[in-house]
Amino acid sequence: MNAIINALFNSPLQTLMVVAGLFFLLLAIVSQVGGTITVSPERQKISVVIGAVLLVLGLFLQFKDALFTAPSSPQEIVAEYIQFIDSRQLDKAKELHPSLNVEAISRWMQSASKPEKSIKSVSLVEFLAQEASASSASVTAKIRYCRTDGSGTDEEKIFFLKQTDGKWLVQSANQPRSVKMIRCF
Repeated sequence: MNAIINALFNSPLQTLMVVAGLFFLLLAIVSQVGGTITVSPERQKISVVIGAVLLVLGLFLQFKDALFTAPSSPQEIVAEYIQFIDSRQLDKAKELHPSLNVEAISRWMQSASKPEKSIKSVSLVEFLAQEASASSASVTAKIRYCRTDGSGTDEEKIFFLKQTDGKWLVQSANQPRSVKMIRCF
């Protein structure tokens, strides 16, 4: 029972709405569920309406970004990717960079494998160059990494992107071309 309650509290709202909508539609179809829930014909009609509304609303919330967001430019994808890394939303960063090793990035951010302090913030300083064709692009960006002890680096990296199904995705990022030690405040 605790597992079910935890799953409910940890599930996204749109998922809960879809499941609830399907449950109400089930109640509308059958008059009795498991011998414990009996639904009168009047309430079956109400269940259809409630179920349909919850199902449509849940599906809308799930897919609204895909429906109303125009394809982003390679620079916008790189900026969004860096924001996701900074905010530790590594699952969302992986959506933009499918081959991202989330476990390795997480360890790096915590500096578990290094004597350095953990990463406090990652930010995009500026875009330096972009080359693009219809299906591939490379974006050169200066990225700032600041650690919890105030040390940091400005690194120039090239991100390689490919357009798949009308959406730009990061394929890889090279090792920094240049690294400058800085002080973060």
